[in-house]
Amino acid sequence: VENTTGELLYDLIKSKLKEFNLSLSNLVGQCYDGASNMSGEFKGLASRIKADYVTAVYVHCYAHRLNLALQDACKDITEVRNTLGQINSIYNLIEGSTKRHYIFEKLQIKSNNSSLTLKYFGDTRWSSCVSVLENYEVILDTLKEINLIDKNSMAFPLYLSIFKFDFIFYLDVLTRFFNITNILSIELQTINLDYSNVKQLADSTINCLVEYKKTKFFEKFWNKNIKLANDLGIDLPSNPRIKKKPKRFIDEDNQEKSIDIKEITFNSYCLIIDKVSLAIKERFESSSI
Repeated sequence: VENTTGELLYDLIKSKLKEFNLSLSNLVGQCYDGASNMSGEFKGLASRIKADYVTAVYVHCYAHRLNLALQDACKDITEVRNTLGQINSIYNLIEGSTKRHYIFEKLQIKSNNSSLTLKYFGDTRWSSCVSVLENYEVILDTLKEINLIDKNSMAFPLYLSIFKFDFIFYLDVLTRFFNITNILSIELQTINLDYSNVKQLADSTINCLVEYKKTKFFEKFWNKNIKLANDLGIDLPSNPRIKKKPKRFIDEDNQEKSIDIKEITFNSYCLIIDKVSLAIKERFESSSI
């Protein structure tokens, strides 16, 4: 098409339907993403069709709503933003060259650990996280081998950035949380989806996520990744150093408190749950469905 204005798309749809002897008068619904040319109140495709065919109710694609909710949540949390940025850097470095991809594939086969290919985060959230998680050690070996061949490849800085407890911890957490939202995404794309159940599905997902705020779930993530860090020789998380105040500024009622890295991580972990849950809730309010 020459352009994607609502008017041009409407003319194109009418032309194509006429070509197949289909009448718009039989249209009872329309579903697109939330782009202005599709959903605009006055000039969008949906409003143009609705003006001529009142039965053609417009519904903003629910899977796209979920996608937008996750985007909103991800961009607001530093730990998530950093982890996802590193996932994309891994993909760009290894998959950006057939030689580098071959190194990865060779080591992957040798490890017999996973057959999952690397995926860009923008394509599919859950599978991009799980592919890095399951191939983590292979990726480390790949980056080391690439660095031996090409010192200017940025493989070594990337290796250092992911050879950290924070990366493996948040990668593990995001893989689990995106798995939960992926289940919702699949449900929202089924052909027999009941319009009246959409909010119920969203609420169930939120409840499932909120359940993970219980300390026992955090402890499982923490202990699992502490063990992995120990096994791989990754430095364990340590409490940040506190700049000491001069003694004259410290009294008995205002003693300096140590900062617990585990508590900091738990707070960030809960923030991820809160942000994702709130974003889903806002996108799937009854009034907006």
